[in-house]
Amino acid sequence: MTDSRGWQQETRKVSAVVADARRNVGGTSEDQAKWLLKFANTDPRQVKKARHYELMHEVAAVVRSRTLGFYSNPPDVVPWAEVVRSWKWLRQGLIDLRRPESGWMEKASYTHHFAFRNGRLLSWNIPGFGNLPWFQLAVREILKEAQKRLRLCGNPKCGRLLVAHRRQIYCRRACSQATRTRKYRDLHAMPMRKKRRLKYVAKMQAVHGPRVSVRQRSRAGD
Repeated sequence: MTDSRGWQQETRKVSAVVADARRNVGGTSEDQAKWLLKFANTDPRQVKKARHYELMHEVAAVVRSRTLGFYSNPPDVVPWAEVVRSWKWLRQGLIDLRRPESGWMEKASYTHHFAFRNGRLLSWNIPGFGNLPWFQLAVREILKEAQKRLRLCGNPKCGRLLVAHRRQIYCRRACSQATRTRKYRDLHAMPMRKKRRLKYVAKMQAVHGPRVSVRQRSRAGD
């Protein structure tokens, strides 16, 4: 009886972890794309041990979100080594995606499968064996569906990827502020320099007298 009760408690605990993983990954392509960007930007080898177990379930949740019904036995958890492999592949792909001259080019090999389910003809791709090919397939489907929301940060010195909300341009407030400040300074560069020059001349005249000659230093590129 004790063993049965302990098994039930453990089952409920695992079910709660699986449910949390699916909730963290999200149910829409935009939410899942946000999770992918967050996952790619954090080295799983640097996180705390407690987070390892969560990531093993969350990577599995990504696979299940796109392959449930097609994958004969989608896992609720993947091995830690597969989490790291999936992260390395995704991280490198998103780095390539930020390079406009090349982009992310990924060779894919699928077996296309047709079958009747409940009287309806369905079709899907089978990428291969192991966890990584199914994760790669899920990522491609998510990015394809969320492509209208995926953008590069409008701050040219940032270049991070973001899943935009409505007309969002920047990945964070700091990038928005930095861009506005840069545009303001570029627009008002000459008036600001003249103002600083007059202030400096006035300071020198106060110290050395009104007839002091204050040379203007040449600027690089002038």
